[in-house]
Amino acid sequence: MAKPDRMPLALPWQGAHAAGQASARGAGEPYAALAETHSAVVFFLGDLAYKLKKPVNLGFLDFSTPQARAAACHREIEVNRRFAPGVYLGVAEIGDPAGQVCDHSVVMRRMPAARRLSTLVRTRTPVDDPLRQVARVLTAQHAAAPRGPQIAAQGSRDATSARWEASIRQVRGFAGLASLGLWPHLCPPGRG
Repeated sequence: MAKPDRMPLALPWQGAHAAGQASARGAGEPYAALAETHSAVVFFLGDLAYKLKKPVNLGFLDFSTPQARAAACHREIEVNRRFAPGVYLGVAEIGDPAGQVCDHSVVMRRMPAARRLSTLVRTRTPVDDPLRQVARVLTAQHAAAPRGPQIAAQGSRDATSARWEASIRQVRGFAGLASLGLWPHLCPPGRG
């Protein structure tokens, strides 16, 4: 299986905005912003977004090594380009001060915050038709996906419920730690 594009960490001023194209940021959106989930940090810079996987093992996902994070970045590009080829641009290699690759990041085109589903729902913008379109695309992909006993077992109600419950148990203890500045204690330097 071929790996998607590898790319150097792009500089925001080299993106579409610098080339004279319209910015992906909506009016009033900051040039730089940050979003965090239980498994990644997304840095928004200009017209690009860089998703850096956290060095965590949550059972249902294991990003605990640089190799695992690199593989996850490449897989994310491979899977999501099928649905949004103009958004998922590639995988950037992140280097340390000596120039050695120490991590990887998914590089995406930044989408306007005003078009996020949460924003559309909060502003009572009709979303029925776009959600139906997404459901049709996903249904077609799943209908064409490989099948087998292992896939069927993992897709069962009980297996899905077990993953949800395990995920909630694992991250519950971390609630509020990032906002208190305690995240470095969870992922100390050198833990890769």
